[in-house]
Amino acid sequence: MSQNRERLLSVYEILKRDTNVDHPISSTEIIRKLKAEGIHADRRAVYEDIRTLVDRGVDVCTYGENSRGYYLREREFEFSELRLLTDAVLSAKFISKSQSKEIVNKLKRLTNKFDESRLEKVNYLHKRIKCDNRAIFYNIDLLTEAIETARRVSFIYMKYTFSRTLEKKDNAPRVVSPYHIIWMNDYYYLVCRYPKYDELANLRLDRICNIKILDEPAEPVTDLAGFERGLDIAEYANRHIHMFAGRDERIELKCKNNVLQTLQDKFGDDMQVKKLDEDCFWASVHSARPGMMYFVLQMADSVEALSPPDFRQEVADMLKKVLAAYD
Repeated sequence: MSQNRERLLSVYEILKRDTNVDHPISSTEIIRKLKAEGIHADRRAVYEDIRTLVDRGVDVCTYGENSRGYYLREREFEFSELRLLTDAVLSAKFISKSQSKEIVNKLKRLTNKFDESRLEKVNYLHKRIKCDNRAIFYNIDLLTEAIETARRVSFIYMKYTFSRTLEKKDNAPRVVSPYHIIWMNDYYYLVCRYPKYDELANLRLDRICNIKILDEPAEPVTDLAGFERGLDIAEYANRHIHMFAGRDERIELKCKNNVLQTLQDKFGDDMQVKKLDEDCFWASVHSARPGMMYFVLQMADSVEALSPPDFRQEVADMLKKVLAAYD
């Protein structure tokens, strides 16, 4: 019985690794591959194993259906899905080069050898900017546990130096109440709160090390003004462009028509818009001021801050400083 189970598993692995719609396999070839593994089988045994797989819900296209051979019709991941995941891993700056390589190799094993060779051509790892903090996945595990158990964490926060290495930003460990982990702007961020501070902070996970989960309970996010009903992380991300912290507020802008799509991508359906003339439109968005300052400066030739008045003045003062630097 154990030999039959071993043979059945081997037949399934052969179908997974060595077949697709363009490369069906004959029962003779399956028998040859089994023999190379030290497993004896005849045609009847192979037919029986394939029937068992089909009866168990495995989507095997048979010789009777295509007159060419056997192949696995459906898989856990289509090639396009694995390509998307591979691109995401290779592009993510917060994953080190060595870890990216390890993950991509695992993704390759989820498909057949033909699509695996296609994935091998998707390789631009040596050209990507990557962090060198290998603790990123360990950080994710610990922070997830702390969030689920509502406990505070302590850690050392790092900074990049002119030697292009990560070093301690300060010697004292930071203690925060963690609320959520979010992937934004090609980095993972921890959304958290420092004790006695009345607003949230966004800290990059690739700059965090030496995490410890404490026995102290986390401060409820509902204690913060504006979060009495909890933290809607999707809404929070939409309103904190570039993940700058700070209280969000309504900000009015006058924009040229060419940036409408950019604003739609940034703020989605929460944005209010009204056409002003043939060239410009008015927009009202809900956003944290520091991030909006950065955005308006980036788009200074197409976006004008209108209100609140003190925010408009902050933008004007910053533009004067920038202009003075070039005089």
